[in-house]
Amino acid sequence: MKNKHSIRLLALLLAIGVLLCPLSACGGGEIAKPETVEELVETVAQAMAAVPYQCVSTEARRVTDGGALASELDATTVSTARVDGTAFFLSLAQGGTLRESTYRDGIYYLHVNGGDGAIDLKRSVSITAEQLALYGASAVSYTAFFQDITFSDLMWETAENGNIIVTGSGVEEESSTGLERVIGDLSAALMPHGASLTVDYRETFVTMEVDARTYQCLRQRRELSGEILLLDQIIPFTLTTEEVYSYGEAAVVTPPADANIYEKKGSFAELFEM
Repeated sequence: MKNKHSIRLLALLLAIGVLLCPLSACGGGEIAKPETVEELVETVAQAMAAVPYQCVSTEARRVTDGGALASELDATTVSTARVDGTAFFLSLAQGGTLRESTYRDGIYYLHVNGGDGAIDLKRSVSITAEQLALYGASAVSYTAFFQDITFSDLMWETAENGNIIVTGSGVEEESSTGLERVIGDLSAALMPHGASLTVDYRETFVTMEVDARTYQCLRQRRELSGEILLLDQIIPFTLTTEEVYSYGEAAVVTPPADANIYEKKGSFAELFEM
């Protein structure tokens, strides 16, 4: 299938579509067999919203033959998201710091553990669907990566194991601004070195595996590549993200086990005044 399709549809597979759709409103009914890529994506979004799910994401940034620059920029970040209706749990381990956010039954819990020890804070707050993005519940990297992106090619096929494989390749230049968050992170890291980067949008890929029986997303892999210009040196880089999804009771969001010792804060903003 070679027509252009908006990657915005793929975002429905991920946290935003699920977070904005309470479980009580999304489940039930027989799943109709999709006939197009668009219908498949919408079907997967509904299937994911029907039960709690967990996504473990591993993002790897690699700079090839970059010397000291590579040693500083090469990094692997692991994050976990559990989504249970409008409740959520987000965990991010990066640079020796663990940050966990939990929202359940009107209380937001924040746990940060780094070089200076652990901080445990909580605040009673009503988070509406429209506010979820502000509070980080839908700001995980794999969601933002796909918004407002159009692939040159988007197709699906049946794998040997019977599952469905969706593949997108080549980002159209007019929709390249959808990658601004990722590019911005890399650019900020390069600024102290006086380096700049270019992204090869044609070499951007996404692969998604879907369970052909339940239409639940099982895994995704994305790849972005380009070049860093440092003085007269051209240094290739790649950014890959892999996610593995699981479903059911193990993904249900619960308050922290030691929630009773979390320090109460008087305003939501105080949670982040550390």
